[in-house]
Parts: sequence; structure tokens; C-alpha cells
Amino acid sequence: GSTAPTASPTRPAEEFLGGCPEIYRASGDYGGGDKVTKESKVYRCRADNAAYCKEAAFAPGTVAGSLAWTEVGWCDGSLAPTASPTFDADAMGCPDEYVPGAEYAGGEKVAMGNLVYECAAEFAAFCPLRTPGEVPEDEAWVLMGPCTGTVAPTAGPTFDPDAPGCPPEFVAGTPYGGGDKVAVGTIVYECSAAASAHCPHRTPGELADDDAWTEVGPCTGTVGPTSSPTFDPDTPGCPDEYVEGTAYAAGDKVAFENFAYECTETYAEHCPHRSPNHVAGEEAWFELGACTGSMAPTSSPTFDANAPGCPDEYVAGTAYEEGDKVSVGNTVYSCQGDFAITCRQYGPEDYGGSQGWTDLGSCTGTIAPTSSPTFDPDTPGCPGEYDDTLAYVAGDKVSVDNTVYECISGGNSAYCVVFGPIDAGGHLGWNEIGPCVGSLPPTAAPTFDADAPGCPPEYVAGTPYVGGDKVAVDDRVVYRCDRLHEAHCPHRIPGASSPGDDDAWIRLGVCTGTLAPTASPALDPDSPGCPDDYNPAIAYGKGDK
Repeated sequence: GSTAPTASPTRPAEEFLGGCPEIYRASGDYGGGDKVTKESKVYRCRADNAAYCKEAAFAPGTVAGSLAWTEVGWCDGSLAPTASPTFDADAMGCPDEYVPGAEYAGGEKVAMGNLVYECAAEFAAFCPLRTPGEVPEDEAWVLMGPCTGTVAPTAGPTFDPDAPGCPPEFVAGTPYGGGDKVAVGTIVYECSAAASAHCPHRTPGELADDDAWTEVGPCTGTVGPTSSPTFDPDTPGCPDEYVEGTAYAAGDKVAFENFAYECTETYAEHCPHRSPNHVAGEEAWFELGACTGSMAPTSSPTFDANAPGCPDEYVAGTAYEEGDKVSVGNTVYSCQGDFAITCRQYGPEDYGGSQGWTDLGSCTGTIAPTSSPTFDPDTPGCPGEYDDTLAYVAGDKVSVDNTVYECISGGNSAYCVVFGPIDAGGHLGWNEIGPCVGSLPPTAAPTFDADAPGCPPEYVAGTPYVGGDKVAVDDRVVYRCDRLHEAHCPHRIPGASSPGDDDAWIRLGVCTGTLAPTASPALDPDSPGCPDDYNPAIAYGKGDK
């Protein structure tokens, strides 16, 4: 007999005469109940295994796919009616028509007639090469649905009602920070805080799945006003422009390309050497925001209302101490803290200067008056100039360049002989008292001993000095022969040994004026006249005259 007729293949009862649902795409984010089309068959995502519908390994029509998808019917190939709702309720109308060869990125939408397609991110490289809808089940272009009406209105709402119009156009290399908004054409993008380091170098919308820039939406109208508020309402306008190498400290503010930045405390040591747009600059500088207008007023208040004007300019090599104030330009610095000793090694704006110098602020006007009070109201004028040939002791005061220094008490007074007040080690023996003005003290100063006015005789080696004898060295410094060590007084020059080493002569101080009177009384009123002249060849003993 003849072969039995071939039975027609059975089809599921449901026929989608109204058109096919969305064509299945491997990267689709499907959920339970979603319908897709594959090879004219319609499949529905199973609610009990909806998680598998997103996996390419469980595509409809495959062995594994039956776990995720259920075949529910077939469709005749025609698309759904064109009068269906638009593909995106938030952007009514059709997107731009597809242009062959144009650069498309993942997520961009185009229109082919009244059909909307979206460029798949994972296959974005093929979007400029494949015409949407031309290749069945094209992985590059995903059919989103029909669109109706004209292209979306150009007078759409701005991306931010508080800042009408488009933000500034993106400029590569600008140090954008998290939250900054830019425009590329009429599309607004926001810099992501988590990946802000890449914002200056990535053009928004150029890369698929860009983690640096997030698309906010379209914008229309003119660019936002140029007179934006300053970064700090208390300090209108931009701060000083950043200058590489300046000794910036934590809290300092600078301007860079109309943005204000503040030097961070954690990485303050890098602020002088890393500009705000440096690759690692965001560690050192914190962006405060955009600034506009003129620079802050130059007539800023002085650093100290009680001392108007700027202190003396910093001079390298000066033996600065804690509390000293200097100025560099119109900025005042104070030497203070645990590392005040470094003020003598580094200038306020040198690398390392921040260890000892603290920025107090700006100063204006002339230098402080030169007629400052003397260091001691009871002794107007300056004491004698420091003389490195004299053996100073605790309490001695000297002057150097109109500044008074006092030899400190205690064991360190020995350093007053070793170092001058402004020598590198001078701080070990000398304390700065303050400035002095006017002429030196009168030359008719009181003698070192009220009972013996003027200086005693000059020391002469070999003279048989005894305990209590006083002599002068260099007509200024007075010594007394110590009674316990008088045997050494004729042979040891006062002050020639290091302080503390000479036990024969005791330093009494400095004398001024003329020598003691020469018309001294006779040695014995009962025997007028002088004893024999001294003869160096005679071995005199105690009591000889």
C-alpha cells in the first residue's frame, strides 16, 4: 500500500496573531512570565526557575532551556501593532534614526522606521557595522519595541531643576571630582565618586559600562549661569592660584582652573609638590567646588591686632627660637612646637619648614615701629656688644644687632664662653631677652665694687698675688684671687682656662671707668714713705711689703 501521509507537526494551541513578542537575547534580564520569540516560537519564562532565564546556557529551544522556558505558541512573524506605547515612557517619541558607520556605544538606542533598537553592551563593537533588524536574532542590536510620534521634543526638562540649562561641556584633563556634572552635546553625565580618578581622562558615553561617568539625562537651553556661587561664602572669589613648590600646609586653600581646593591634613607634606590635577593629587588636595569672580581682597587683617604690620622678614642663618615671628612676603609665621629648634635650619617655606614654623595668616602695612621698648626699663639703651674674647658668666647681658641676650644660669652658663648668642650653639648658653634701642649705657657706669670705684690694676704674670687680690684683664673683666688656691694666682692668667677649670681666679664681673685713684694713702702713718721697690730676684714671703 502507499505510505501513510506525513502528519503535520502539532503546534501549541496559542497563536500570537497580534505579532511576535521580543526576540530572545542571551543577555536579557528576564523574569518569571516574560515572553520571547525564537525561530517563530514563543516561550514564557517559568516563574519557578526564573533565575535560569537570564543564563545563556538555558536558552529557549535547547535541552537545558526546558528548565527555564516553556513553549507557549508561535507567531506569524509580523511585529506588534505600531500604535503600541513607546519603548520608554520617560522619553516619548522615536530616537534618532540609525546611521550606518556611526559610532554607537552600549545602551544607545536608534530607530529603524518605527522600531526601536538598543546596542547591546557586550557586542557594541558590531553596532556600527550591523543594520538593526537586518540579521535575524542579531546579538548586536536588540529590538526594544515600536515607537510612535515625532522624535523626542527638544525643549525637554533640564537634568536639574535647580540649575537650568546644560552644565559645562566636558573638557579632557579637567580635574573632575565625584558629583561633578558635564554635558556631551545635550546629554548630561555625572562623575562617580567611587571612580572619580578616571573622570578627567574618560570621555562620558564613550565606553560601555563606564564606571566613571553616569548618564543623568538630556538637557536643553543655554549653559547654566557663569556667576556661580563661590566655594566659600565667607571668602568670596577664588583663593590664590596653586604654585608648585610653595610650602602649603594643612588647611591652605588654592585655586586651580576655577576650582578651589584645600590641602588635606593626612597628606599635607605632598601639597607643595602635587598639583590638584596630579594623578595622586586627590590624596593631597580636597576639592571644595567651583569658584568665580575676582581674588579675595588684598587688604586682609593683620595677623595680630596688638602688633599691626608685618614682623621682620625671615633671614636664613638666624638663631630663631620658640615664639619668634617672621614674615615671608605678606605671610606671618611663628616658630613654635616641639621642633622649634628646626626654625634655625629651615625657612618657613623650605621643605621641612613646617616642622617648626606655623602659618599665622597674612599681614599688611609697614613693618612694626622701630622704637620698641628697651629690654629693661631700669637700664635704657643696649648693654655692651658681645665680645668673643671675654669670659661671660651667668647673668651677664650683651647685645647683638639691637637684641639683648642674657647668659643663662646653671651648668650651661659655661657655653656663654664657647658660643656667641647667634652662633649655631648659642641657644645652649644664651637666652634672648628682647630688642633694645637708643645709645649704649653711659660710660660712667658704676664699678664692679662700690668700695673700690673703677677697675683694679691689670693682671701681670709673676706678681705674688694673694687671696683676695683683684685684677683686671683687658681693662674690663675683674677677677679675685681665691684664698684656697692663691699659690697659683701668680702663674695662671685669669680667664685663660675653660670655665670651671681654673680654681685660682674667680670672675667677679665687668668694670668700667678709670683705674682706682693713684694718690692712695701712705701704708703706715707712723712711718711715712714707701717700702723697698719690688725686686723679682727676691723670694718674698707672706707679709713682706
